[in-house]
Amino acid sequence: MDRNVLLATTRAEFSRAFLSVLDATLKQAAATLLLGADMSRSAYEQRRLMGAYQVLRERRDVLQQQLVRGMEQLLNRSFQTTYSTFRPSFLAGYSQSELSLVDANAYEDQLHINEVTARFRHAAEEPLRDLNIRVAILFEQDTINERENPFRPFLFARAIASAVDQLGDLGELNGALFDHVTQALEGSVATIYGNVNAHLAEHGIGAQLQLKIKKSEEAAAHAASQDTDADIDMPGIRHGAQRNGDLRPESYPDEQRAATRHGGDANTTDPRATTPRGRIEQLVNRVRRSAAGAGDRFEGRLQSDQYDQQGDHPDDHDHAQNAIPGTPPSEPASAPRATAHSAGWGNPGMLGMLQKMLSGPSPFAARSPVRGTPRVLSAGLDRSLAALMQHDGESAAQASDTRNVLLEQRAILQDATGDIDEQMTIDVVAMLFEFILRDPQIPAEVRAQLGRLQFLVLKIALRESALLTQKNHPARLLVNRIGSVSIGLKQLDPSGERVSNEIRRIVEALLSDGAQSSLQFDLMLDEFDSFIALELRAGDVNVDRTAQAVENAQSRTLRFAHLTAQLAEALAGLTIDPFLHEFLSVSWVRVIERAERAEGMTPVSTRYRQLVPDLLWSILPKFAAQDRRALLALLPTIVGTLRQGVALENWDSVRQQTLFGWLADAHSSALRSVDTGTPALALAALHRHFDNFVTHPEQDAAPAIAAPEQDDSSHQTFLAEALQESAAKVQLLDALIEHAEQLTPQTDTTLPPVIPHSIVLSEADVLERLRSGVAIEITLGSKPGIGRLNWINQHGSTLVLTMEDASEPSMLSVRMFLRLLALGRVRFIESAPLFERAVQGLLHSAQQVETERVAARA
Repeated sequence: MDRNVLLATTRAEFSRAFLSVLDATLKQAAATLLLGADMSRSAYEQRRLMGAYQVLRERRDVLQQQLVRGMEQLLNRSFQTTYSTFRPSFLAGYSQSELSLVDANAYEDQLHINEVTARFRHAAEEPLRDLNIRVAILFEQDTINERENPFRPFLFARAIASAVDQLGDLGELNGALFDHVTQALEGSVATIYGNVNAHLAEHGIGAQLQLKIKKSEEAAAHAASQDTDADIDMPGIRHGAQRNGDLRPESYPDEQRAATRHGGDANTTDPRATTPRGRIEQLVNRVRRSAAGAGDRFEGRLQSDQYDQQGDHPDDHDHAQNAIPGTPPSEPASAPRATAHSAGWGNPGMLGMLQKMLSGPSPFAARSPVRGTPRVLSAGLDRSLAALMQHDGESAAQASDTRNVLLEQRAILQDATGDIDEQMTIDVVAMLFEFILRDPQIPAEVRAQLGRLQFLVLKIALRESALLTQKNHPARLLVNRIGSVSIGLKQLDPSGERVSNEIRRIVEALLSDGAQSSLQFDLMLDEFDSFIALELRAGDVNVDRTAQAVENAQSRTLRFAHLTAQLAEALAGLTIDPFLHEFLSVSWVRVIERAERAEGMTPVSTRYRQLVPDLLWSILPKFAAQDRRALLALLPTIVGTLRQGVALENWDSVRQQTLFGWLADAHSSALRSVDTGTPALALAALHRHFDNFVTHPEQDAAPAIAAPEQDDSSHQTFLAEALQESAAKVQLLDALIEHAEQLTPQTDTTLPPVIPHSIVLSEADVLERLRSGVAIEITLGSKPGIGRLNWINQHGSTLVLTMEDASEPSMLSVRMFLRLLALGRVRFIESAPLFERAVQGLLHSAQQVETERVAARA
């Protein structure tokens, strides 16, 4: 079955399953409210629960209607953001007034929607996992991402919150209603997902995903490191789960702990010191030098999954310590304050610990990584961080520099907590920002805005460890997206004033939120994606026209496939002459599609559908005189409709003569038929057989008759027509490449070295990075050109690019893009997303420190 058709039926099954449990859910919620009021010993609690019970009993029908309406609106929004660019065709018929999946309201602070979502996820763990896999398979993805599942658990919590809110401001009763309705629904979530899984399974979508193993620098380094146990998660350290020595301050002698906290270690200023404190400070200073002095050389290293180990940068052998930008004179950069945590970092497993902190546990993690309640910060650190955030917000509201304030205030933050995890997180986030704020590819003004988020990102990392372990954490994705877009603007539009203002607005919104959770980052990511997509499309009339043409052609292709499936179902079981069958299934379906697209369902366009049974009846043997008279009366209408239809398709005289010649012979044969005693099929009976096809044009074909794959030739025809109708000026790169000489891998030694991304990136990685605003380098002739991706269609099959020094945009299929990528003729200007470059840079610096330590011991 066609993906759009299957998604529509799956959505219908999900809505049906949700609706089927609502009545029982609301009855159960009312029962638990009444029982809770009876058992409560608090007069206040009794009044609250009884009030909620009365509201639910009196307005249950209204609440149920709001739940159904809210779920439909949320599903609209969810399908519009599925795998970022996919937009099912059936969404066109839905209202544009819909709920936002991440729209903040009073319930999110008071009723903890994330916690409710986590409960739903836990209640339906196995069926939800299977559904996540099936959705990924349906969209041909290599990795599972729960946030891209249009039926994810968050929809239940958000729909209930919105429905309760629609009842009005009931004060404390709203909370009671929300709590008891979500608790009542919790037991039915697994059943709903089970029904959806069963529906997809019936149509051949299994729950098994073929894994593609890709070696990376992280994995190679992790396999090489034997210092730590791979099964130990960082939070386990608080419970003494480590195996290579206790990392807690208590594991070190009091004398050493006092010396490290007060800076009394004689080896403090030696970056190659073998003391634990010396090693962490050596790593910090190595990070400073790598971020500030490596420049383009560091960027070049990151184009491969493996780093060059032949030698260090000359600056790495300079034992003098670089000053921290903005370090107060009272605290020399050569002797940063250390804490007991420095001792933990200095253990032989430093590199392994970093790898654990910065590597996600599974590629199947959901984009929304919160698992239950976020961790509560220690009181001292929470107060210090709040004070620093307030002071930094007041002094840096118009920030234009890129100071690493986390490194500047590292000593204060470290002294405010005795928790080993919090101390390690402070160090890691500070070093990551050192790379982010010194990244040579990002414009300085964008780095300055990202720098304003330092304390905010640290607070999120302290509350949600997933920020460091999962690449799809919303805060991490937002930093990466801003970085990618800024590089694209730097390449083709150095001013980028509107985008810069939008980035500044997003930063202001995040700072005003105060990092209560990662939900605000998710919201800002969606808003930024929408802004960039609209900005790049609306900013160039030819880009907008080209995008509209591609969308129209895609819509026509899907409509053509739908009509073909409908007619195939109607023709099933009938014996038809091959010539006529091909004419009806291909040529006449095009006529119907074109007529209905231009006129809609009018009597004229309906006549084109009616022709099918009339034409089939007209060539059947005519034994009775009344049938012959009926045929002679019907022939002018048949011939006239055929002539009008083929005229719409611009048939030449040769094709028309062939069709009408065959038809004349068929009608002559029908009129000369000899009666064999076989009952003749009445015209009325044939009309009844085709009633669904003629009078119910929007009815889906039966599931047993799968819609055919999109006909590429039909799509190309529709696309050419759409481009001509839109008057878009665009260069078609596919045609240019296909008509050029056979492509070969780039061998021009005068060009910058290109590492084929087929080695580093899987196809899924490439498709994930194809987003509006991304900059690429493409070599079609002898000279590479810089381009920016302005638009990608909802099915992820067509790109529209703005090329440097080109007056009109270029259109390229993703299929051809992947082909050029494999040949090394296309590369992303950004070798890896910004946050991931920082992670790899930090791991590389730690590896160098470990290598030097081992060499010094030898």
